[in-house]
Formats: sequence, C-alpha cells, structure tokens
Amino acid sequence: MQMGGSVDRSAIASGTFKRRLMSTKTPRRPSTASKAFQDLKKSFPEVIGKMTRPVFTSHEFILRLGSLKQKEYVRALCRYSENEKPFQTLHSMIALALAKFTDLVEQLPEVDSKDLFGEPGKCVAWRKRKKPDS
Repeated sequence: MQMGGSVDRSAIASGTFKRRLMSTKTPRRPSTASKAFQDLKKSFPEVIGKMTRPVFTSHEFILRLGSLKQKEYVRALCRYSENEKPFQTLHSMIALALAKFTDLVEQLPEVDSKDLFGEPGKCVAWRKRKKPDS
C-alpha cells in the first residue's frame, strides 16, 4: 500500500495487499462487518450505472457511493472504527471489490487523484463497459 491511502496494483495482483489488509486490527464482530460491507457492495452495479463519465477513479466512485448510499456506507465504515485507519480500510476494500465487477467495469492504470480528505495520491481508474445491444 502506498502513502495517502492509494492501493499498489502489484500488491493487489500478488495477494500481499489482501494479506496486509487482513493483518490490520479487525472489528470485534467480523460477521457484522462482513454483512455491512456485503450490503454496501450490493449497490455497486447501481452506482456504476450512475457514474456520469465513462472513465472514473476509485476515489470518484467512493464519493458517489457514499453520496447515493449514505446509510450503507456509514454502517460499513462504523464496522471498521476500531481499525487504525477505518476510511483507508473500507476504501481499499471497496476498490478490491470493484475489481470483481468485470462485466461492468474495466480496470485501468493508476492515476493521480485526491482522496476523500483532499490528500494527493494515486488510485486506480475504471472504464464502464458498454452494455451489449439488446
């Protein structure tokens, strides 16, 4: 993981990112945290569809997700409040989960971007996939 909360793509690919993420202090009730995150993740397709530009960053997706699904976002964030960096933990999990929606988005290289707190860094960019003609 790089400074500023951005995710190192090579760490994601090698699996070291997930191991580092899982080695952080976990909430007392991981099943509750997992359910809260799963509830948030269910809204990813809707939020992807509402992204206004065809190419967007993880940071832009997280802002839109938090805006459109405030209750689910806050619930998931609260579940990681015992972590040293709950925002970074949740946002990293969101980026990792977004990568699994390969039918909806294509992962692009990292770009310069400001995080939720306005701190400069890098994050992955995404391109919405075109829907097949019906």
